[in-house]
Amino acid sequence: MLEKGISRNVVTYTMLIKGYCKKCEMEEAEKVVKEMEEELKVVDQYAYGVMLDGHCQVDKMNDDIRIQEDMLKMGLKMNLFVCNSFINGYCKVGRTHDVERLLLCMGDWNIKPDSFSYNTLVDGYCRAGHMSEAFKFCVEMLREGIEPSVVTYNTLLKGLCRARAFNEALHHWHMMIKRGLIPNEVSFCTMLEVFFKMGDVANALGFWKSILGRGFSKNRIIFNTTINGLCRIGKMDEAKEIFGKMIL
Repeated sequence: MLEKGISRNVVTYTMLIKGYCKKCEMEEAEKVVKEMEEELKVVDQYAYGVMLDGHCQVDKMNDDIRIQEDMLKMGLKMNLFVCNSFINGYCKVGRTHDVERLLLCMGDWNIKPDSFSYNTLVDGYCRAGHMSEAFKFCVEMLREGIEPSVVTYNTLLKGLCRARAFNEALHHWHMMIKRGLIPNEVSFCTMLEVFFKMGDVANALGFWKSILGRGFSKNRIIFNTTINGLCRIGKMDEAKEIFGKMIL
């Protein structure tokens, strides 16, 4: 680019960083950040956020303190994008104590979590098995005027299913419908799992039939989830019947 008289800017470098991060080539991404700093004398918050997302993809959040220090050296302040990248990374590797520390700092920095922040927090705590904390963030969401979405409910339903809190899962399913939210493929598959784990074949098959009537009659994932659930509990005749419906 330089040979052709075209100068590189922050956007050019950030695109390159993002490309390396998508390929999980973090060492190359780090080199581009250093080159960006040397040539432009500046690295913006977005570039650091992209770097954090890259580290999150490879489950490597050990460099979090160094990245924060590098940002401070550049005279950059934390913003919501960077904070969300930290939250996502910490939640993915189960570092809930660091999440809590960061949330306190966000308060000091006058940075308010958004819907992405809360959904990531709910997912992280559900995966860690801390359902009471996940629900605490849902309450906080509402208090901040952010309505839980289908993504929020799907996350809770999956967490409750993993925790075998089946009655609670059914309750929140009905609450989601009552709020006027439209279930998607993930919602339906999760609820099928709930019924099968409960051993309630009749309701599972009734629910499956109702899903087909909602426009999912050719959805392979819905069929596979149902067949797998039946096979797991030994209902091979029913599984074979549904298998037959797939190929007709």
